[in-house]
Amino acid sequence: MKVARTVRRKRSGKTRIVSKKVRSPSELVCHPTISVNSKYPENNLNGYFITGFTDAEGSFRVRISQSKERKIGWVVVVEPIFQIGLDQKDLVILQLIQKSFNGAGTITKMGTSNGWMYKVSSIKEFNEIIIPHFTYKIPFNFS
Repeated sequence: MKVARTVRRKRSGKTRIVSKKVRSPSELVCHPTISVNSKYPENNLNGYFITGFTDAEGSFRVRISQSKERKIGWVVVVEPIFQIGLDQKDLVILQLIQKSFNGAGTITKMGTSNGWMYKVSSIKEFNEIIIPHFTYKIPFNFS
């Protein structure tokens, strides 16, 4: 995968586009001029990166639960969940996404595999952080 980034030379002030070949998403995140928000480089990823990465790797779902108290045996529980699952080598991406969302959600190991899951299932965090990001700040581009 090739990623373009803008480089500005200090002496001449000229701007040019440079391509850098990356092998995994974690290389992309660890390159500060490509993906880290320059205003808060130690805390936040660029919002466009998060939206694009979620479009490729994330999911939104609503959980349906079984209930012995109901005649039909099922109840729809409005429990929105936002999640991204990645391999161990890309754990840093999940940590940076969580930091960018003000620490919302949890990161847990997925079973016995080398996978890790970032999940936001708190309705409060979902409504105050996740929905505004993907609805108002930097929405998905479905063109």
